[in-house]
Amino acid sequence: MFARLLFGEWSRTLANQAGRGHQLFVVDDDEQVLGYLGWALTHEPLAKQWLQGQSPLTDDQCRGGDCVLINAWAADSGQAERLLLAAAREIVQEPTRCPLSQIARHRSGPALEKNDATKSCGAA
Repeated sequence: MFARLLFGEWSRTLANQAGRGHQLFVVDDDEQVLGYLGWALTHEPLAKQWLQGQSPLTDDQCRGGDCVLINAWAADSGQAERLLLAAAREIVQEPTRCPLSQIARHRSGPALEKNDATKSCGAA
């Protein structure tokens, strides 16, 4: 589905996520971006239409509702992907509790840690 998006629609999706604060970055100690997660909150009929490719969503349609759509995902490593997955689970469970524009920190070594913004979202 994402491969079919035109540049204008894709860039509008990312810009709208940033404007709504519906995004999360995974960065390392050097501030290099290792992953990105973007989502939309919308109502079930609109989510179904979007999933079936019948209609794009406007920014106003992505600001609240009973469905969470993960509509952007990129990860450069398995550890970054696991961080994004944990955050996505929290967003789906309690989407209105998550703060805007979070950053998850990927630390050197086997452990992953998150900054205070992500911890306040409840992501483990």
